[in-house]
Amino acid sequence: MPIEQQSEEYHRYYKARDDSIMSDLFEGQLINRTSCLSCGFQDLAFDNFMDLSVEIPRKAVRYLGSIKLAECMEKYIEPERMIQTGFKCSSCKRKVDIEKDLTIYRFPKILVIHLKRFYHSAMRREKLNTTVNFPETLDMTPYAPHSCK
Repeated sequence: MPIEQQSEEYHRYYKARDDSIMSDLFEGQLINRTSCLSCGFQDLAFDNFMDLSVEIPRKAVRYLGSIKLAECMEKYIEPERMIQTGFKCSSCKRKVDIEKDLTIYRFPKILVIHLKRFYHSAMRREKLNTTVNFPETLDMTPYAPHSCK
């Protein structure tokens, strides 16, 4: 099934469950892509969101003191390699290593970005006071490579 059709089915499903002015204004859609590193097969899933919870990269906290929002967004969409997780590929039917990424597929009318201002380690929790610099205009196209809208 084409990606646009999959997205539309998920969108209709969520719309049937929550059709409100809030969802009309703030709801967007993420695409969660899982790629088999053995055969290259890609499995797609869609998730609706009302805000993006974006991490402040540790390098900014330790060394820089400030960071651009674009760097936080790059960290948000950065692919994650998962080795020896026991994931079974639905195409090659073997336990394989995978790569997962999460990007924006549908933009909301109003985008809310939540900055994760707390860092959690095994021993403690720390509030981050790093300055995040926002541009006057925000081009979100780099964070939505598969976007339809």
